[in-house]
Amino acid sequence: MVKTSGHVTFSDETLFRSVRYGVLPFRDAFLRLLEFLSEEPDCSYCISVGSDSQSNSEASVLVTCVLVHRKGHGAIGFYTRNFLKRPLSNIREKLSLETLCSLQLAYLFDEERLNAIYEVLSGRGGVELEFHIDAGENGPTRAYLTELIGMAKGLAFVPRVKPESVCASCYADRHSKVL
Repeated sequence: MVKTSGHVTFSDETLFRSVRYGVLPFRDAFLRLLEFLSEEPDCSYCISVGSDSQSNSEASVLVTCVLVHRKGHGAIGFYTRNFLKRPLSNIREKLSLETLCSLQLAYLFDEERLNAIYEVLSGRGGVELEFHIDAGENGPTRAYLTELIGMAKGLAFVPRVKPESVCASCYADRHSKVL
């Protein structure tokens, strides 16, 4: 889904991209996620959500993604890009908007979807749910860590920051370099 408004929203209809599956709405991306888990249900998995953004003097692009890592045995990922018709004005706005986008995606993993994940793995394999924040202990982003981690509290997802936040700092980052 490409939005060019001042806000970003996510739903089952939001279009995601995948190298393996092409373009598909989130509801179908979630079904592909379940298929990936069911291929090897005895493995351990990490499902992470994260966002990154890039700006120039006229516009910004926000990439929000979900990454499913089959530990030691590959991964699949899905991402969506949203374009804003303005630059992000400062680092706090950038980090807050990225975190809010990740929150919206994480909220799509409601109780029904989480139960479907657990059912596919049915106690054999394990799954960790992680919320990746594109900030870390080093550099100017460290001033915002408490605020950003606080935004993620209460989710089924465990907050992770750099260098452990690969969904945001690597996967989303790779797909945000389009301006």
